[in-house]
Amino acid sequence: LPYGDGITDEHREAFAEQLWNINTEETVSRFFGASLTVNQIRPDYVSLARNINEQNDAHADPILGWKQLYESEVRAVFGTFGEIVWDGIAYLLSKHPDVLPPPPIPTLAQQEEMANVLANAFLVKQLWREFPTIHIFATLYARIRRDRLRRIKANDFADFDHVTAALPHCTAFLTEKSLANLLTTG
Repeated sequence: LPYGDGITDEHREAFAEQLWNINTEETVSRFFGASLTVNQIRPDYVSLARNINEQNDAHADPILGWKQLYESEVRAVFGTFGEIVWDGIAYLLSKHPDVLPPPPIPTLAQQEEMANVLANAFLVKQLWREFPTIHIFATLYARIRRDRLRRIKANDFADFDHVTAALPHCTAFLTEKSLANLLTTG
């Protein structure tokens, strides 16, 4: 959260706590509607993998450096979760009505602006230790984009979900060779 305007470290900690406590089912219901649960959504990972590979091929030029690829993926992560970020801010403000009134329901432009502010804060302040899941997720996708010969496969999505959830909390993580190389080869 930006500094100033009465927002304290306590507010920032409460915001991070709110994001941390959103479970997968709640996240899915916010994106797809309250009536759906995680078990009702079966993504077509084969089509998704094909689409990502096609997009990577289409945007292969010009060659981007590592920093640009990583920044692009960080922005994509924050952009994907713009509505959830806004909900977190609204939650924070509802706990401290004496500081600021609750925000109105945001427009898409406001959600995008907030996602951009958070991505900038993440990148400028190098907050990868505070938000390791975002860092790991962005790193994985940036490395796939960087290695033009590597094709994402349907089962990679489950592997990526597992590694982004587990790795920040582990001292050791055992996985298949291709994912281990993706995680350790820089």
